[in-house]
Amino acid sequence: MDWLLLITILLTVLVVAALVVALAMARAVHHRRRTHTISDATVDDAWTRWIDGRALSDAERTLRAALLERLDPPTLAAVLGDLRRLEVATVATRAPLVAVREEIMASVDRRMLNAEILRLNDQQRAEVRARSSDAHQTDDEARRYIAANEWRLHVLREYAALRYGDKAANDWFAVYERAAQLKQPSVRAFLERSLAGDAADPRESAIRTVDQELKRRLLQLPPGAQFRGNAPNPTAA
Repeated sequence: MDWLLLITILLTVLVVAALVVALAMARAVHHRRRTHTISDATVDDAWTRWIDGRALSDAERTLRAALLERLDPPTLAAVLGDLRRLEVATVATRAPLVAVREEIMASVDRRMLNAEILRLNDQQRAEVRARSSDAHQTDDEARRYIAANEWRLHVLREYAALRYGDKAANDWFAVYERAAQLKQPSVRAFLERSLAGDAADPRESAIRTVDQELKRRLLQLPPGAQFRGNAPNPTAA
């Protein structure tokens, strides 16, 4: 399929996704609106909960075990230190939960970008690494980074749950992950076009606009808000 056609289709789907979220948001807010209190839970509490694993779902425990096989103690220590610094920074903001959600969203985006780089062919990956000193210079290094990012992401989810009550089945995070899956083809197309030296396409700006609107709407949802049934699936809208 021509990449211009693919981006056009993706843009249409993302517009529908934003509309689905907008329509469902009123039901979700009404369904779960209540007073939420902020606890004194810390990142260290969330870390302990994730390390222990007993309070996690089966899927989370499976993921946790797989990640632990890829992460050595120094990497885990570095991730914990980073999370502690992030906690201090977010608590100091006027909207700490929004700041935590934004970081979780950024983690999902980093996962997607780095996974797509690994899916490029050998020559393309080498070119990406030659162009950027910040790029992970080997596949193994990139995979370790993805694993560390994934671990960090899920500890942040536990932190948001413990401190702000911000974790539920079919919540904003489920919607954002589905939107990220839809963006993967456009990210791959962007990488390949950049490597080929092709000019940017105006459709990309429209996709970014829709993406930002989706983020804005999801950030407005109250802690614990759930979409009835399954989280809206844009591909089925």
